[in-house]
Amino acid sequence: MVTQRVVSATSSDTSLPFASSDPEVLLGIRYVAPEQFELTFGDNFTALLSLSQMGLKAEEVDVLSAKAIQDGIQFQATLDEGVLLVDSPTLRYIADPAYAAKFESVVDRLLPSEKLEEIAALHQPPTEWFDDRANDN
Repeated sequence: MVTQRVVSATSSDTSLPFASSDPEVLLGIRYVAPEQFELTFGDNFTALLSLSQMGLKAEEVDVLSAKAIQDGIQFQATLDEGVLLVDSPTLRYIADPAYAAKFESVVDRLLPSEKLEEIAALHQPPTEWFDDRANDN
């Protein structure tokens, strides 16, 4: 039988010293063993986000270092090789399908997919970025 251990990443109380009702503001972070964070946003939306959804492996992140910074607009955690910073709207996008759909509909109205494909084709990242990632594994 697997038991779940919850450890607060911010304190014994996961609330932060500021308040907001903004759905993009991160109010609370808890590490939920074995490899998840429970995130609470300003509109009281709560979600479990796995390390793999964030592109991380358990052995490369100090999960107890996770915290919201800059009044909840960024997530910060210490990695083996530096510090991870993720803006809270990105975390909301990953964690909340309804928020992601709303975001996508706004983007679709602003830039039709054909225009986005044209922009993406013109602005390709350097291939070295992908070569280096393959060597990391």
